[in-house]
Amino acid sequence: MPEKTAPKNSWFPIKKMRAIIKTFKINTCYINIDTGDAGLNGMLYPGFYWLSAYIHKPVGINFLNENDIVLEIENSLARMAWAYIFH
Repeated sequence: MPEKTAPKNSWFPIKKMRAIIKTFKINTCYINIDTGDAGLNGMLYPGFYWLSAYIHKPVGINFLNENDIVLEIENSLARMAWAYIFH
């Protein structure tokens, strides 16, 4: 009985897509959200506190009914082309 092999997905090369995604650089990341439910905010607060400490970016939950998201991402065509060609 021949061995089964995974079908090759040539139209969507996963390794190349992963390499291209890794070329993106996050310059600014500031997230401060309020879900509108004080209980849910209280449950999410420790997780967001840990995430903020883990990624060293200001990510938080507030109880002031304010939602702020600032995200600045940088990339260049040269980095994407390099990743696409050599992966």
